[in-house]
Amino acid sequence: MKLLDTNILIYALNPKSPLHERALSILSQSDQEFALSALSYFEIFLGALKEHREQIRFFLDYYHVFRVTPEIAYRGAVLMVDHNKSSRSLKIDSLIAATAMEHDVPFMTNNPKDFEWIKGLKVESL
Repeated sequence: MKLLDTNILIYALNPKSPLHERALSILSQSDQEFALSALSYFEIFLGALKEHREQIRFFLDYYHVFRVTPEIAYRGAVLMVDHNKSSRSLKIDSLIAATAMEHDVPFMTNNPKDFEWIKGLKVESL
């Protein structure tokens, strides 16, 4: 199983994205299971147009969704504090990364440099 970053889901859902076909190709691998954080679920629907919500929900229902547990919240906070990070976007990224670490699964993203500061996170690039 691999945890998907929000950006991969966005590419898969947006036919106008230059990475749309690449994202769909990876997600359609029959020998691989993918999951997402509840925070990615949240981020996707923040950017979704009202008329596409049901289609997106149907698409996302195919994937396992990891909830944010107290252990994940703690780990995400420790990452932020130990690395002197404070921006809002990094808070969500740290919680998504903490989710991958807590479940001991690789994290797939198109922005691996955004996560270089997190030691112990297994990152795979799109």
